[in-house]
Amino acid sequence: MSCTALKLNNSIESTAREIIPVKSYFFGWPDFSTKDLAVRGGTTKGVPVVLDTLASPLWKDLQSPDLSGLAKDQAAIRALSGEFKVSFDFMGTMLFGNSRIPSTPYRSWGTEKIYILNDEPGLIELQHILVMSFFDENNEIQGPFVMKHWRQKWQANPNKTHEYIGNRTWVNNSLQKPSASDLWIQTVYQVDDSPRYALKGKWTHYPSHSEWSSEPGDRPLPRREYSYRNDYEILFGSNRITVQPTGWIHKQDNLKKSITEQEQKADFSPTFLARKIGLNRYTRIRQYDFTKGDEYLEKTGKYWKLVRDEWAKRISIHSVIQIRSECNGSPAYQIFLTCRFV
Repeated sequence: MSCTALKLNNSIESTAREIIPVKSYFFGWPDFSTKDLAVRGGTTKGVPVVLDTLASPLWKDLQSPDLSGLAKDQAAIRALSGEFKVSFDFMGTMLFGNSRIPSTPYRSWGTEKIYILNDEPGLIELQHILVMSFFDENNEIQGPFVMKHWRQKWQANPNKTHEYIGNRTWVNNSLQKPSASDLWIQTVYQVDDSPRYALKGKWTHYPSHSEWSSEPGDRPLPRREYSYRNDYEILFGSNRITVQPTGWIHKQDNLKKSITEQEQKADFSPTFLARKIGLNRYTRIRQYDFTKGDEYLEKTGKYWKLVRDEWAKRISIHSVIQIRSECNGSPAYQIFLTCRFV
């Protein structure tokens, strides 16, 4: 190629770059840009955090050669506790039916401490507490603000599980005794300790990480969805929890499931609108002040135990329960969170 031709080609490429701006690439959607799919969610700016780059003591405990079976599984669950910077990312990956435009991606963040409420062989409960400080419009720090977040309960080889079936309804299902005694049920509870969903899965351990992969199951819409969407009622999906030396990752693979009156019949298949993924990263931090979270749990611990016990009692004696979303015109969960503590 001659020098003249080379200069001409370079000139054309330069002009093309000026006339046709390159889109800001949006992962998985080459025909859309970040401008087309503007991310919704938390826009506040938090105070800086110090990442803990050393392997945690709980990770080191998990690597003990003396651990095996359920004891090793439980060490991996125990390693989910601690102090974390958390990111929450959700994005649609597939569309079904007549949909052509993916839903708006969601992103948020938090600083969270995860406490061990109960730890005995084959049973462990973890409580998430958000403790967050923000910069306001004047660049001044506001907070810390404390909020009780979700709870997770892990049971090894239980004889029943409490599963969501839609329409704010949960049922008790008996489980056949598994052929292998390494089944773990993860039950997730809302901020008011009402049930959310339960999934069955098994732990696998590698030198690099430990992971729990669940079977798929139904779950109700989280607040970020039901306050934004009204065209579907259920998320049908699976979880993968991966424990690493400096934190853990919660990956979700969900189908947006619509349940019409016809589809509630046994011989009808559900309609799926889209598939989405969620990727929540729990990265260990240090030198962050979680004192307010500690104080909150100390002050309210007895109250929340009463709430947990009452939910457990009602769940155990009723094969089916349905929970209203409102009480006296207000969201039902607010009544629990605004209760005065003595």
